[in-house]
Amino acid sequence: MSERSDYRERFAELFEPVEKDLYRMAFIYLGNREDALDCVQEAAWRCCRSFKKLREQEYFRTWAIRVTINCAKDILKSRRPDVGLEELSEPEEPSEDVENRVLDRLTLNELLDGLTPEERSAVVLRHALGCGFKEIAKILGVPPGTAKTFCYRAIEKLRRRYSE
Repeated sequence: MSERSDYRERFAELFEPVEKDLYRMAFIYLGNREDALDCVQEAAWRCCRSFKKLREQEYFRTWAIRVTINCAKDILKSRRPDVGLEELSEPEEPSEDVENRVLDRLTLNELLDGLTPEERSAVVLRHALGCGFKEIAKILGVPPGTAKTFCYRAIEKLRRRYSE
């Protein structure tokens, strides 16, 4: 077995368990399934390409989440704000399941809308993915105290907004 295939196998072993977390992170950033799937695919490609450079494989999850966040930000930057004519056509009658998913997504997006990107990332990492403050700090490239501050400040903003 070649060294290259050993790296690919090891990458696959490490990537598979974190793939759902990466998708959740991308979905929260991007707000739709297709973009989230594209983001995870791009993140997987970037991670695979750079896997040999990762010094400590126990930090793979942290590193992969950071790559995914950067991919999501790249996708957000590339989105065009204009609406095409095909999007203005009469929508089909939605099913109840589709309506519930749309409402859940709208509620989550509304909830996170007033937060800074750092606060949004910290809250999602902490509460949706279950990351600890040290891991959040590594992902965001900030000291652990700053990661805690991002989380607590975001939660306080949400409390103030929804307690009025």
